[in-house]
Parts: sequence; C-alpha cells; structure tokens
Amino acid sequence: MIMNYNGQTPRFKNDYTSEGYTFLGHYSKPSTKTEYDLYFYEREDRQTLIGKYGDEDWEYASGLCFARPTGFHTELYEAKLRATALGINVKEEGIG
Repeated sequence: MIMNYNGQTPRFKNDYTSEGYTFLGHYSKPSTKTEYDLYFYEREDRQTLIGKYGDEDWEYASGLCFARPTGFHTELYEAKLRATALGINVKEEGIG
C-alpha cells in the first residue's frame, strides 16, 4: 500500500489501508469543485479506480468503466492517468 503521493496524504477517512491500494493524491473536479482523494486498487485479477469525496463510507465513486475524459466521473479518469504515469498497467475494464 502506498499512502503518499507528491507529499500528499489522504484527507478523507477510509479503510483503504490494506495491501493493493495506491493513493494517487488530491483532485478538485473543475465542473463542481468537489474535492477527491484518488486511489488505484488491484487484487488478484481485479482492478478499480476510486474517488473518495467525504468521510462517510458511501461517499465515493469507483469503476474503470467510468474513467473517461468527459462525462460525470472525470475524477476517475484523472486517477487512471496518474496510475498510468506511475507505471501501473491499468487494464481497460479492470479484469485480466
């Protein structure tokens, strides 16, 4: 588990401390100004991207299929770009 990205640490309470999680820093969505903590998660043959936007368990968005440059979940696309920049092989649909 990596919990430091460019000197940043997570802002929102979560349970993403087990093996497989990589913290990808903070992100502010331009269209809504919503603040996110971004993560990549991989376990066995599964991957996902996570945008955590609050302390409550339900305050997050996730899913590789939503990681598109336009649309509602641009925070997940940003997470995908950051994971790729770190050398992580992000699979297109998270399985493989």
